[in-house]
Amino acid sequence: MPIVRQMWSVFAAISVFAALTVGIPQFAGCAAGTNPLGSVLLPDVDTFNKRLAVLKITATTVRRTTTALLNAAKISSDDGDNVLASTDVARAGLDIAEKLSATDLTSADAKLTAAKTILDGLRAYLLTKGGT
Repeated sequence: MPIVRQMWSVFAAISVFAALTVGIPQFAGCAAGTNPLGSVLLPDVDTFNKRLAVLKITATTVRRTTTALLNAAKISSDDGDNVLASTDVARAGLDIAEKLSATDLTSADAKLTAAKTILDGLRAYLLTKGGT
């Protein structure tokens, strides 16, 4: 049974990645591009609210991928806790950016950029562990 659980966790992580690869460009109303290696890039969204929505989806994907990698024993529980805590910090930054956007769009955009930097780093790390 444990091998089935591991296989299911990896399958779930791959499914989330596939859904987001197709779904984010549709959601954002933008066509996805590819880099020279052929991998799909996140859409180039043009408004604060679209960028915020994409980053909220990214935070959810990071959390789900981390859980799948934990279940598949590809990362330790301490490592998983660290990634999840960092994701919580990024998500809190997104919430602050959303509130700031009503009164100070420049500060809100800076907060959004900081949260994106955290999430990009977490995604890059999870890729090295077999995640999405």
